[in-house]
Amino acid sequence: MNGVMRRLHTLSQIKTKSLEGIVEADETYVLYSEKGKRKLPRKTHKRGGVAKKRGISAEQVCILFARDRTKHTVAEVATFVRLSTATLDQLLSSRLQSGVILCIDEKPTFRKYAGERKLPPRSAPTVRENNG
Repeated sequence: MNGVMRRLHTLSQIKTKSLEGIVEADETYVLYSEKGKRKLPRKTHKRGGVAKKRGISAEQVCILFARDRTKHTVAEVATFVRLSTATLDQLLSSRLQSGVILCIDEKPTFRKYAGERKLPPRSAPTVRENNG
């Protein structure tokens, strides 16, 4: 198990039932790893991988992170393709308490999700805004 997957496995063992107050949510993409499997459907890879296709593809796994100010964290493998509002709904809706303020970036998926759920979205400041 590589480092990212090991940390994700550890985080997934912590079962956060609800997020409250100000919740920050974002996603990240990492290369899919089959490390440790006995029978691979492909030739083995060498260490340190690079995706064959540019951008987001089925070679990468989308991991959703959400955390509130009391440090309750949700970290789950979401999908093998680009994140959708349906996937966000499935992973977050049961965990968000009423009155939550969702702090998100400018991605349309998060904006659409916040609009559908009538959550007041707050934009996270960009690097350019932080550096003046």
